[in-house]
Amino acid sequence: NLFRKCEELMCIIIKAYNELENAFNIGGSMVKLGSSDIRLIFGLQCGKRRMDLSPGQRPASDFIQRRCSETSRITSKLVKTLFLEAVSGHTKQDEEDAAKLLALYICGKLFFANSGETISWTFVRYLNNLNTVRMYDWPGAILSTLMGSVKDFHKTSRKVTGCVVALLVSV
Repeated sequence: NLFRKCEELMCIIIKAYNELENAFNIGGSMVKLGSSDIRLIFGLQCGKRRMDLSPGQRPASDFIQRRCSETSRITSKLVKTLFLEAVSGHTKQDEEDAAKLLALYICGKLFFANSGETISWTFVRYLNNLNTVRMYDWPGAILSTLMGSVKDFHKTSRKVTGCVVALLVSV
């Protein structure tokens, strides 16, 4: 019941989207969602490099070879299983892989949630090197994905994908 109430509230917020203003009409005020809102909600500290989230091929990386060399599609269920394996390991590589897998899970289930269980290989490309993760504009990519979906589906709000939970906090 609690989830249904939350889902209904999200639908109300999404339906309040005004295309002309590119904002949500909440209580007579036009409320815009910005990258800074996403940054503050999730405490993201990152750079300005633009992210290209268009679907891509499975990247060649040691991480992929180690954890899922035979996998053609990566799913949240697989990521969860691989994460539990990595956390059980005792090497520095296991720790790094666990961090990558946790971030990948968060991308698929929260920041760039879709209607299915599949997680794009594109995110592996950005998470492959943990030293460069913070150079990218994650809040901008999260916002762009969400607002693109809101613009396309605000009249059929249940089809909106992306980080819809951000709407509950910021709008």
